[in-house]
Amino acid sequence: MHGLVIASGKGSRLRTPRGRVKPLVPVAGVALLERAVRNLVAVGVDEVVVAVGYRAEEIERFCAGLSPRLGVSVRCVRNDRFDEGNGLSVLAAEEALGEEPFLLVMADHVLDRSILWSLLSSELPSGGAVLAVDYSVGAAVGVDLDDVTRVRTEGRLVRDIGKGISSFDAFDTGAFLCTGGVFDVLRDAVAAGETSLSAGMHRLADQGRLECCDVSGARWVDVDTRKDLRMASRWLLAGGGKERDGAVAKVNRVLSVRVITPLLLSVAPGLRPDTVTVLATVVGLSAAAAILAGWLLVAALVVQLASILDGADGEIARVAHRGSRFGAFLDPMLDRVVDGLVFSAAGGLAGSAVAAWPLPVALGVLAALSWWIIAVRMVRSWRASRLEWADVDVVIVDFDGTIADSMGPLTRLAVKVIHEELGLGVDDARSGYLASTGADFATQLGEIDRSDGPGRTRAVHRFEVSKPELMDGVDPFPDLRAFLDELQAAGVEVCICSSTRLELVRQWIDRHRLGEHFRCVRCSTGRGVRPTAASSSVTRAAMVSWRPR
Repeated sequence: MHGLVIASGKGSRLRTPRGRVKPLVPVAGVALLERAVRNLVAVGVDEVVVAVGYRAEEIERFCAGLSPRLGVSVRCVRNDRFDEGNGLSVLAAEEALGEEPFLLVMADHVLDRSILWSLLSSELPSGGAVLAVDYSVGAAVGVDLDDVTRVRTEGRLVRDIGKGISSFDAFDTGAFLCTGGVFDVLRDAVAAGETSLSAGMHRLADQGRLECCDVSGARWVDVDTRKDLRMASRWLLAGGGKERDGAVAKVNRVLSVRVITPLLLSVAPGLRPDTVTVLATVVGLSAAAAILAGWLLVAALVVQLASILDGADGEIARVAHRGSRFGAFLDPMLDRVVDGLVFSAAGGLAGSAVAAWPLPVALGVLAALSWWIIAVRMVRSWRASRLEWADVDVVIVDFDGTIADSMGPLTRLAVKVIHEELGLGVDDARSGYLASTGADFATQLGEIDRSDGPGRTRAVHRFEVSKPELMDGVDPFPDLRAFLDELQAAGVEVCICSSTRLELVRQWIDRHRLGEHFRCVRCSTGRGVRPTAASSSVTRAAMVSWRPR
């Protein structure tokens, strides 16, 4: 799956701070463009194309650094006519995107990720596109009715789209799932002197090839003004809490989300959560000093401030995508250090004041428990740091394209069979097969061709008859054995889950002498070996989409 992000406009209405180009303006500590790319990557996009224009060099440098950070290809294409219309930016990416379907989003739209998931679950019209629409027209919060793109729908079809249409029932959220047919209508629109994306989509709607996907209830903000920027930031930060916040944390969250975290990110947009963790620790330790000095009210206020800061570091980690394994270890460890010292100081003060003996004893017990927890966590973390797979008991891997290097040969066989038996074009056969991988071939054909004719039966038979011979020529990935040896040495069990028939998987495993590495095999026939009681009682498992390093 490819993704396209439009980041070519000037964004003059935003009045960007510090002279930044609009796509690089941070919202809740992360650049608008980076948020758009991260959302695409999170739903499975493995190559992102960014259409740039205004101040293109700055955005290109940013994308060059973003690509290695996210571990995906992020490449830029230029639209030198960026001030004429965003339809030209989409056309500029045609060669880079190829013929496969792609997700299209705007860099200045902050979207709830569920919008993209909804698009991906939609059925694409042939040569058309699907638009995510919001039907909550009367209840939309913060939508500029003079600027938002309006949509009129009829069932699943979009009948009209544009900023100036008078009859509408939904808003365009700025997210599309597209086929290559979008480029054809955009070329026609540009030839007629209309260079906006909406103009091309309007033509697609006239042809009955633009469908809609209802995402009402999902949050989205078109960031055009400073007010929009603040609204998007507040929304993102409001989602930075934890589902299991306790009573005190819920109270603290009000202050951290509305005051502390926004203030920290506005002063230092690149702030690391670990820095806030250390700051919270320093503040907490000063509470222990205040207790020993007898300033109990000051100590109480300082403890409360430290507690709020302790929530802010997690909010920054989640909202700004800056979490790390080290931070997850450091935060609770330093929390217990502060607890231990505060309880020790309180116990010492109570004892020196000759208070009733249960109080200093209770505080001493709490202090001892805090230090004991620190010691236990340090020992466990030290052990875990020595094993890459220390927190995993079972790894579940797919067979085709993960264990066996078979996806290329299987795709070529499937495309040939579909083309010859069902009469589909080669490109349509390939895109249909790749879009439905993961199911058995008969189910894939049901999704590709709904006619249920005799050609489907012949195609399934031909594919299954040809597959054993094909699998004879398929090898494991070059470093598969080293990967499996690593898991075996760590005591991690490996299970195979596959839509390929059980007997073919078994034969392939035996032929390559890999049987000792796999605990169980589950295939589409349902006749796979069931996990034993030992392997079914595990508490942690990882679903791994493994590829050669």
